[in-house]
Amino acid sequence: MTRKLTGVSLLVCLAALSPGHSTAAPVAQLSPLAIPGTATDSAEDAPVRTQVLTRAELEQRHSRNLNEALSLVPGLYLREIHGKEGQELWIQGLDADRVLILIDGERPAPTTGSSVDLTQIGVLDIERIEIIRGATSALYGSSAMGGVVNVITRQPESGFNYQLEAEIGSYDDKGVGNAPHTHRLGANLSGRSERFNYRLTADRRHDDGFILFPGATSQHGHRITHTNLSGRFGVDLNDRWSLELRPSYSEEDKRQPYRTQPGGAAFDKLETVESHRLSGALRYDRGDGGTGLLRLSGERFDNRVENNARLTDHRESVRKASLDSHALEIQWNEPLSDRQLATLGAGENTSACASSMHKPTATAKPP
Repeated sequence: MTRKLTGVSLLVCLAALSPGHSTAAPVAQLSPLAIPGTATDSAEDAPVRTQVLTRAELEQRHSRNLNEALSLVPGLYLREIHGKEGQELWIQGLDADRVLILIDGERPAPTTGSSVDLTQIGVLDIERIEIIRGATSALYGSSAMGGVVNVITRQPESGFNYQLEAEIGSYDDKGVGNAPHTHRLGANLSGRSERFNYRLTADRRHDDGFILFPGATSQHGHRITHTNLSGRFGVDLNDRWSLELRPSYSEEDKRQPYRTQPGGAAFDKLETVESHRLSGALRYDRGDGGTGLLRLSGERFDNRVENNARLTDHRESVRKASLDSHALEIQWNEPLSDRQLATLGAGENTSACASSMHKPTATAKPP
């Protein structure tokens, strides 16, 4: 089955910015934030309530992926994706189809339908997470009726910088196999000169899974490995124009053993998910608050699921699915006064998906 979808959107947004804080008492100054609800550059200019999770909070919680980072945020409902080992986000009673996930303002490919699997997004390269509850459809369309989660990645730093991280853990007597049952390895390199900047990140997370009670017909925690590779390369063409290129790759390799009933036939469910993405952005900064953006992106998403009988070479079923998506975005921000900002933008999204499922013929193992 093959399906192709094409969408075009045009937006005009006028935001009334909040008044400045009183100067009667000294206040702490925050670092500039890019607020997805207004496309402005300062948190105190945002007319909508925005919650921010900082990198320090992510490190304090020892979060390994976006799902774990959001799990302790009040008012967010995380639930398992139907038919898949993964987590999606609901906000204010609206399902994942109406909650928009962004990475530096870009939309990642959905895992199933419109749902983005939060466990596939690592936190090693995340600087902060911005959460908006409530409709922001004026900027993002109907997919943001419930809210927006915008993941902001770390900027390249001056000079030459590197970081290495390693973690191990266990599930005690609930873990499958010998401890350690989990591990994580991460590394990044970054640098910035007068005109050029770059950042490279690699993150690998492995989990052997766990069994809640003896004699269970299936393993509750899957044996799963996530791999994320990303790059960021930028150049300042002059004082006003800049160009950026971002390649990325992610992979999920998962295995779940199960039985049809206690003492019954043993099966293995194998699933592989791969994503290749490339995006480029041209930015303009007039110097007085007027900014422009032209962004192109393309992504290839592949999913393969097998159910295999352990005692034979028989594959009970094989399902394949793929999604090719491309996006074009144009945006201009124009300050009308000290308290008003007009945003004009247009975008086009195209996607083509294909899927197949078949049951191969059984083949007995030789004696």
